[in-house]
Amino acid sequence: MVAGKKEMTEMNEAISTTGNFAGLTRGQMVLLAQSVSDVGLLTVGTAKEIVTQIVASGRYSAENVKALAGMAENYAHVTGEAVDKVTPKLIKMFEDPSKAAEELNKTYHTLSVEELERIKTLQRTGQVQEAVTAALKAFPDVMPEYVKNIGYAQAAWDAFTKGVDVAKQAIKGIG
Repeated sequence: MVAGKKEMTEMNEAISTTGNFAGLTRGQMVLLAQSVSDVGLLTVGTAKEIVTQIVASGRYSAENVKALAGMAENYAHVTGEAVDKVTPKLIKMFEDPSKAAEELNKTYHTLSVEELERIKTLQRTGQVQEAVTAALKAFPDVMPEYVKNIGYAQAAWDAFTKGVDVAKQAIKGIG
């Protein structure tokens, strides 16, 4: 229960210290984290931590919080880095969506010249959140390839850890 209170406090602080730039309530942050967890391999607890970090940055709209949280999981698996290390990197990287798109495109080669130019134009004209959205939407289909390659043992372990997390989240919610 103490962990649940700490989590709730961190979410509330993320909202209040940023003037609620993301436009999310704590309840919406929890639902968003659950949806990120449902479609990937992250536990709900880890997804909540990621969502809270992104909201606390004060740089991303609600739509981009969800997309960036999903990308953090995928990027961590692709690079082999821990998701708690990847999230701050991505938060910083997407401060400049044009540069982020160029950097990611060097590795994944998914953007056309026109798509890169569109992202640059959006950013140049002050539509930064739209540029972030466009950049984030350009990469989701590439990174989930790791799921096909993780193997049965890893899939079983991930399912087990998600099950344990469900129990932990239920305990946090009591009281």
